[in-house]
Amino acid sequence: MVALLDRLLKESSIGPAFLGCETTAFRPVRQGDDTGVDAVCTYTKEPSALPLDRVGLYHQVSNKTAGVTQLGPYSLDKDSLYVNGYNEQPVLPAPSQPPTTAPALERFTVNFTITNLPYNSELATPGSPKFSATRRVMVALLDRLLKESSIGPAFLGCETTAFRPVRQGDDTGVDAVCTYTKEPSALPLDRVGLYHQVSNKTAGVTQLGPYSLDKDSLYVNGYNEQPVLPAPSQPPTTAPALERFTVNFTITNLPYNSELATPGSPKFSATRRVMVALVSSPLHSKGHAPAGPINLVAVQGDGQGLTVKPLSRAARPPSEGKQHWPPLSLDVKRQPSDKGDDTGVDAVCTYTKEPSALPLDRVGLYHQVSNKTAGVTQLGPYSLDKDSLYVNGYNEQPVLPAPSQPPTTAPALERFTVNFTITNLPYNSELATPGSPKFSATRRVMVALLDRLLKESSIGPAFLGCETTAFRPVRQGDDTGVDAVCTYTKEPSAPPLDRVGLYHQVSNKTAGVTQLGPYSLDKDSLYVNGYNEQPVLPAPSQPPTTAPALERFTVNFTITNLPYNSELATPGSPKFSATRRVMVALEPSALPLDRVGLYHQVSNKTAGVTQLGPYSLDKDSLYVNGYNEQPVLPAPSQPPTTAPALERFTVNFTITNLPYNSELATPGSPKFSATRRVMVALLDRLLKESSIGPAFLGCETTAFRPVRQGDDTGVDAVCTYTKEPSAPPLDRVGLYHQVSNKTAGVTQLGPYSLDKDSLYVNGYNEQPVLPAPSQPPTTAPALERFTVNFTITNLPYNSELATPGSPKFSATRRVMVALLDRLLKESSIGPAFLGCETTAFRPVRQGDDTGVDAVCTYTKEPSALPLDRVGLYHQVSNKTAGVTQLGPYSLDKDSLYVNGYNEQPVLPAPSQPPTTAPALERFTVNFTITNLPYNSELATPGSPKFSATRRVMVALLDRLLKESSIGPAFLGCETTAFRPVRQGDDTGVDAVCTYTKEPSAPPLDRVGLYHQVSNKTAGVTQLGPYSLDKDSLYVNGYNEQPVLPAPSQPPTTAPALERFTVNFTITNLPYNSELATPGSPKFSATRRVMVALLDRLLKESSIGPAFLGCETTAFRSVKNREGTDMDAVCTYRDNATTTEFNRIKVYHDFSKMTANCTELGPYRLDAASFYVSGYNELQPGLSVDQGTEPLSPAVRNFTLNFTITNLQFTADLAMPNSKKFKSTEKVMYHYVDPLLQKSSIGPAYIGCKVMAFRSKKNRDDTGVDAICSYRDDPSDAKFSRVTVYRELSNMTNGITKLGHYSLNSQSLYINDYNEAHSLPLKPTTTQGPGPRTEQFTLNFTIINLRFTTDLGTPSSAKFNSTEKIMQHYIDPLLQKSSIGPYFTGCKVTGFRSVSNRDNTGVDTICNYGNGSQVPKFDQAKVYQELRSMTNGITKLGIYNLDNKSLYINGYNEPLERSSLSRTTTPSSTSRRFTLNFTLTNLQYTAELEAPSSRKFISTVKVINHYIDPLFKRSSISSAYTGCKVMRFRPGQDRDHTGIDAVCSYKTSDSLARFDREEVYHELSTMTNGVTTLGHYTLERNSLYVNGFPLTDTANTRKPVSTEAPAKLGYRLSFRIVNENLTNPDSQSPEYKAAVESIDNKMNQLYRQSNLRDQFLNCSITRLRTGSIVVDCKCFFQPEPSINRTVVERAFQDGTSNATGLWLGSSYQLQGFSVDSLELAIEAATYKTPLKSGKENFRLIFTISNLLYSPELQDSRSQIYRVHKEKIEKELDVFRTGNLKDYFAGCTVEKFGPVHGKVYTSVASTCKFTLEPFSRTLQKQEVYEELKHLTHGFTQLGPSYELEEQSLVVEGYSPVKTDEQESERSELQFWAIILICVFTLLGFILLLLLCFLIVFCLRRKSHLYQVQQGMYGMYFPHLNTRKVH
Repeated sequence: MVALLDRLLKESSIGPAFLGCETTAFRPVRQGDDTGVDAVCTYTKEPSALPLDRVGLYHQVSNKTAGVTQLGPYSLDKDSLYVNGYNEQPVLPAPSQPPTTAPALERFTVNFTITNLPYNSELATPGSPKFSATRRVMVALLDRLLKESSIGPAFLGCETTAFRPVRQGDDTGVDAVCTYTKEPSALPLDRVGLYHQVSNKTAGVTQLGPYSLDKDSLYVNGYNEQPVLPAPSQPPTTAPALERFTVNFTITNLPYNSELATPGSPKFSATRRVMVALVSSPLHSKGHAPAGPINLVAVQGDGQGLTVKPLSRAARPPSEGKQHWPPLSLDVKRQPSDKGDDTGVDAVCTYTKEPSALPLDRVGLYHQVSNKTAGVTQLGPYSLDKDSLYVNGYNEQPVLPAPSQPPTTAPALERFTVNFTITNLPYNSELATPGSPKFSATRRVMVALLDRLLKESSIGPAFLGCETTAFRPVRQGDDTGVDAVCTYTKEPSAPPLDRVGLYHQVSNKTAGVTQLGPYSLDKDSLYVNGYNEQPVLPAPSQPPTTAPALERFTVNFTITNLPYNSELATPGSPKFSATRRVMVALEPSALPLDRVGLYHQVSNKTAGVTQLGPYSLDKDSLYVNGYNEQPVLPAPSQPPTTAPALERFTVNFTITNLPYNSELATPGSPKFSATRRVMVALLDRLLKESSIGPAFLGCETTAFRPVRQGDDTGVDAVCTYTKEPSAPPLDRVGLYHQVSNKTAGVTQLGPYSLDKDSLYVNGYNEQPVLPAPSQPPTTAPALERFTVNFTITNLPYNSELATPGSPKFSATRRVMVALLDRLLKESSIGPAFLGCETTAFRPVRQGDDTGVDAVCTYTKEPSALPLDRVGLYHQVSNKTAGVTQLGPYSLDKDSLYVNGYNEQPVLPAPSQPPTTAPALERFTVNFTITNLPYNSELATPGSPKFSATRRVMVALLDRLLKESSIGPAFLGCETTAFRPVRQGDDTGVDAVCTYTKEPSAPPLDRVGLYHQVSNKTAGVTQLGPYSLDKDSLYVNGYNEQPVLPAPSQPPTTAPALERFTVNFTITNLPYNSELATPGSPKFSATRRVMVALLDRLLKESSIGPAFLGCETTAFRSVKNREGTDMDAVCTYRDNATTTEFNRIKVYHDFSKMTANCTELGPYRLDAASFYVSGYNELQPGLSVDQGTEPLSPAVRNFTLNFTITNLQFTADLAMPNSKKFKSTEKVMYHYVDPLLQKSSIGPAYIGCKVMAFRSKKNRDDTGVDAICSYRDDPSDAKFSRVTVYRELSNMTNGITKLGHYSLNSQSLYINDYNEAHSLPLKPTTTQGPGPRTEQFTLNFTIINLRFTTDLGTPSSAKFNSTEKIMQHYIDPLLQKSSIGPYFTGCKVTGFRSVSNRDNTGVDTICNYGNGSQVPKFDQAKVYQELRSMTNGITKLGIYNLDNKSLYINGYNEPLERSSLSRTTTPSSTSRRFTLNFTLTNLQYTAELEAPSSRKFISTVKVINHYIDPLFKRSSISSAYTGCKVMRFRPGQDRDHTGIDAVCSYKTSDSLARFDREEVYHELSTMTNGVTTLGHYTLERNSLYVNGFPLTDTANTRKPVSTEAPAKLGYRLSFRIVNENLTNPDSQSPEYKAAVESIDNKMNQLYRQSNLRDQFLNCSITRLRTGSIVVDCKCFFQPEPSINRTVVERAFQDGTSNATGLWLGSSYQLQGFSVDSLELAIEAATYKTPLKSGKENFRLIFTISNLLYSPELQDSRSQIYRVHKEKIEKELDVFRTGNLKDYFAGCTVEKFGPVHGKVYTSVASTCKFTLEPFSRTLQKQEVYEELKHLTHGFTQLGPSYELEEQSLVVEGYSPVKTDEQESERSELQFWAIILICVFTLLGFILLLLLCFLIVFCLRRKSHLYQVQQGMYGMYFPHLNTRKVH
């Protein structure tokens, strides 16, 4: 129960002040079927704080227990929760009319003791046979007795409530409660007369039936007559009168039947119990609720009353005013109504009324009962007739309104203590055992007696009850002390408890503190809330107003007849416990301790200090708080005025013959206990014989520790002695010598041998070689600490070393402690050295080495010098062989830090150590991870995913920042939160990082650090395996957006985020249930489409540059689900550089882009439904005909937003169809509608619609978004959001209360209008946006507030209380200052340690309104005002301030430059610009990275010495104030050093204007063309002034060399098995992202390898699909040491870990190969190729739509810079083509005119980087590629149109005739020779062919004869003869 309640209440509104709960009781409910739990919870309350808001706390507990149904594993009764008495019943009413004169039930008690009935355990057990039988007999005897008495006719019966033991169980006490009816006009009970009647009928109280009675034991309603005491002279005269009232109601769902008419029937009994419980509940829950038993008398059926024996239920609620309600009686009758269908209930309630009190407020009580019964409709499980409730005859019919408001504050519970001693109750072990029968019975009797006693006292009406907390032995157990805590209710306006008056009342009612019931009291033993009156002391004149403090004193004496043995040395042993109980018998005193008087009283009571109970005492051995009187000394004439103080000193030594083992390390082990006892005995004997013997009290062994690796045992002891104020301090030197003498020169102590050099007495030790100091110090030495840090190179870091408690962590820690202890004990601080503690192990060099952090402790004398950390560093260095070896471990020789001091090998040791320790500073780092989707596990601290991701983030950030400029001072980062970004698709990371800052060091350079982090994360894109949103990085709030120009100085505050709403109806998207369910597929898909469409539109609208994004909040049904309403909230950044948001303009932008609000992507819109932040214009086509009827008023909307702080957000509230959403929505309408109907727009108001509930503050609060409608009628008042805002603010108590809900006072927005809560409200008639809130920082140091860890914990109680005090002091000062009218409040952001935690620094952020009417914030003026109001910055309330510690927005006068000109006007402001250059003759070293190093500081001074005169001779000399070097950075191969500086100047009309180009030229001239600065030489092109470089690519470009650089290339191939590539297209985003990621990791791998000095670069040549197969080429400088094996080994070393091969932390590899590339490498001595491609290509082209002007030739003009940057960006089109792997970039060199045209000619140079083994690149290829990428060279990007035939690449253009001819004539000589040769050969062949033909013809002529035929024809005829 305690654990569940603590967890529950720590998360409630009282969480910061909550201390804890204690379960006080468990009780049976519903006859034992259920269990009731009673608990008392405690919290701290500031005096000025409001009382506990029990109503609000009730609702918070209800929300956190699911409507009071579930608490952990337990199911709860939903109506059973009471918070400080407050309860809400579901809702109920009451009967038609009550009887007005029914007699009331009255009770009285009867108590007596039976002397012949021994008490035993059965009588203590309700339900046992003996208990039941005896109870029945008692009831019968008492009934018979009282029916014959004077109250007989009205007597109803008695009930025995308890039997109790009397006289140690020999007798039995009987407690009974009797009931009788009392008419309203009858007199109260005559208890005196009734006492005498009972006495007479029991023979003088001696006999009751068979039982004998104790004649003095009878009590009748508390009245008793003792034979020896006279009766009190007069009764109290002001007893309150008893008043009654009636309650009547009708139950409609309980049919009346005969069982309800039968008392005792099961149904009658059950219904009676329920009625009693239910009727009492609403009456007990209010401030004037009845308190006491509720009795059900009868149920009536058919008009016949039936009388039954009453039941009772006790209750003790609070009281209110003067009208008190102790015992309440309910005389309940049930009667049938409506012929038995319903049951009527009649009740009579009784309360006590003081004579001066007002009569019963029956109207108010009627309304309270009505409210708690839900308008008289529900009482528990019963339904009520809502018109049937009558309270004392008062009834309201439904036409009457409900009361206006409930009471606002509840009374608080207060407690006080009551202590007394019972002299006739001997104490025994049972009373010491809670839960034993005797303990329980006695406790019940005590509670009953105290309750009866205090109810009759002055606090009776408010008294609730007492609880007995303990019984204790008094006077050696002869008597018993009783301690009780009593509770009562206290109104806020009531005075504190009058404990003196209450003491006297209790004293009077107990016969002078002598008798309480059957018990006799010690008359001097009563204490009421610590107040006591001793008979010999006069009572104080007035009661103290503050609670008494606890004081302690000592009593020491010697018992001579009690031998000491081992049991008395063992706490917890039987003899120890018994003797301790006997010894304890002293009581506290309300006055300061009079130890002298007390000594004499003790002496008198112990027969002159000789006898104490059974013990004989040594008469000289008594000491009371150190006071003792020896018999030989005369008593002092007067007691000493000051008590001797207890002083302690330490004794330390080493035992050489006692080996150390684990048992000595375990307190409580047999060996530890035995050795400790022996040590104490030996030391006590030794020191009692020394010079401090008379004052010596004893020693306590505090620890045993291992010495010399456990061979010896060290002993640490603390000894105590008494020291008189006038006595000199402890002579530790003399005591050292005495102990040395008594231990034989520190060699022997009893059986133990000692190390003679190991004795320390209070830190004093004499080494044999050192002389003793001349005199002892006068004050005790203080404990001091210092840090030791180093790196172990042969201990790889792993996860076990990160886990405190793991075996490896524990073992390594022990070894480290032993090694450091041995090392430092032999150093110069050895005598004072106490020990070291290893605080952490950390990974170094990616886990290859392990860093060790330790804190060591030593004692320091007040007069001693501070720790010589330099000397100690050298001693440790010498003992570790130059910081290389510590035991078995090898050390990094540069890694040792002693209290922050470190010496790098190249730096000389500083002449003296710094005198002040560096302070801890913190800064924030925020960024967004785009490849880590957000889920619920990341929102749950402690979940596996949260913890794992947090560890990875910390490791990545630590590695990143340790390599930055703050690396040497960097301590670590802590991830504070993960948050969802872009609807959970991405994850935002928030981290806080810590570093040490020397007092003289400059503040954190967040701009420089931002750039370093950006560079190390590839432009904020990659952090380890995570991809980053490049615009999401914030370093201590600093961020650079890509679309905004860099500001001249870093911004001081982040731009505010503003929101507006967009609403419209989609007519072609039918609504269905999926759109009502967030998370359903259709909801998610539609939401994404809506967001994409809206984002696209708004990015092109007038707010595009500031627009961030939209979020769809809800879809709603329209027109019977035929259409869908869409509600969205859009966000934009509101800063000074963006135009003001204008909803009308945005509406018109939307209208244009959506076809007059009718079309949005695929969706059709209802034109009249479109609203932008509530603004809407009726479309012309939708207006009615004005000729037929007048225009109806338009319906306008406005948004309403606020946050409820006592309604916890749940998942149900995010689902519009859930039951909780709908019920909460109705409640919102119920509360909001009446407010707006009463406002200025009331007549025109239509209604509101809740659009969504949002989670706020990690779901603790709930945000409400609503859209409200009104008629825009010209006859009505015009809607003003400012007016409505202020009206709602007034009607909600300053935006704090809405019905039963509490509101965040800053959360109300009306149409996006909001006013800071504390701004003065001024009437206005405009609807412009509310004043913006600006911030400034306020820092100071408190010198009388010591810093503690609690102050460093924002949620701690001390942090919260100190924060409140700071605000209490700071706010009034600023309200009185010049910004007072606009000041809204300050928030403490943190407390920090200053001066080694002696002082506390305070950091705050303050807000003020900075609208158009507010003057500009003047930090110097506010500084002066605060200075005067804090007495020169020395006093802030109770705090003292460091007068140099005040900073306003970083402004601090003591630190301002003394050389600043004081002639500047007050209106001048400071501006900054950057200065960058590179020194070529200053080699970069590691010391230049550390701002605190000697080399850094000296180099800064030299640079300032050279720079300042240059600027003082420049054009800004009159405004120049100074430069500050921010960092040094490495240049080429660390041979050069780059310098980044920030310079300041004043801006004013009277001062020179800053022109960065002019300053650049001046500096260039004064440094001989950027070549020399003093004795430094500069890199010519390295000078930048505020980012401006003077570059002339055309003039400075060197001729392109045709020689390829010499380098070695290797081809690497491997497979990535944990990722897949689905798109092989090299242009796809997926392919590009994979190439970029793998390329970065390959380059990073070799840059961190042992080949980093030779490595050039790696490039990915191809990726193949599936499990990604990677082909990569890597290049190195040619050196003999570089070969394939070395490259392969470096790759394997860089990818190997315990789980396989990994590239980075993202890619798991499987197999790899490394092959040499055959490179065509040509050196200068080699033959040049026939044709080589150029790296640089000059391009000339003409832009036809860029009109030429002379400004385009002026490089300083704006138009030149704009077009130059734009054209260079558009020429990056090469990156999308075939030459993308070689393209490096283009530079525009100049613009020129085009002859005969107004076009502009552009000359540019494009650079391509070629691999030495690849083909050469020709200008024709460049020409064709650019022509292809620009669509035939017609369009360059979206802006520029090109002249189609104007492109010339290195003089090449195919359209030029002369070039074409030139190309054709350019035949090579070998081609001409070949042509000639082939021509000659052809000619020869032709001649040969001709010769052959002629020869053949001639031969054929000899083979034929020509013959003439007969017809005159000739035929050739072969002459065969010639053939043969």
